[in-house]
Amino acid sequence: MARKRTALLGIIAAAAAAVATPQVANAASAASFAAQARDVGLTAQEAELLQQRVDQVVAETGGTQVAVNEVVSADGTTETTLTLPGERAVRDLTDADSSSAAAGQWACDYGALCFYTGTWGWGDRKQFVTCKMHQLGEWAYGGSWLNNQTPGTRARFFDAHYHMVFETPGARSSEPEFRETAYFDSTFIVSPCR
Repeated sequence: MARKRTALLGIIAAAAAAVATPQVANAASAASFAAQARDVGLTAQEAELLQQRVDQVVAETGGTQVAVNEVVSADGTTETTLTLPGERAVRDLTDADSSSAAAGQWACDYGALCFYTGTWGWGDRKQFVTCKMHQLGEWAYGGSWLNNQTPGTRARFFDAHYHMVFETPGARSSEPEFRETAYFDSTFIVSPCR
C-alpha cells in the first residue's frame, strides 16, 4: 500500500510539474516579448495594442507567439508577422540581434510564398513554408503576394472547390496588386511548391 501511495504521489508530482512548466515558459516568453518591444522603441500602449493583434492571430491559428510580432501556426506550416505600430513593412524579430532589423518592403524568407495585407509587399505578412494546400481565410483579401521559393518553383491558387484558378510564374515572381487580378475574387486556397 505504501509503495502504491508513493508511486501515486510521484505521478501527481510529475503531472503538477508538467502543468506548471508551460506557465513558467509563458511568463518567461511574455517578459522576453516585452523586452523586444522596448528594444524596438515601442511605447507601452503600442506594445499592448500589438500584443492584442498577436493574441488574435494565436487564437485564430492555434499557433505560438515566437516574437513580439510573429506567430507560427500550430502545425508549423505558416508564419504570420505583423507590422510594428507606425511602420508599413514587417520586421523579422526572431533573431538574437533583432532590435536593429530594418523593416523591408517585400520581406519574405527564401523558400516561402508570402501574402501581404497591403499592395506592393507592404503590410502584415503571412508566409507559407510547406508544400500543402493552405486555406487563406482573411488573407484571401490581401493586397499582394511574392513567390520567393527556389528558382522556377510555382504556386497554385484554387477556388473554394479546389479548382485551380491561377498558377504563378516560376519563382521569384510577385503580384503587387492582387486585388486587381482576374483571379482575386475566386482565390481561397494556395498550394506552394509545384
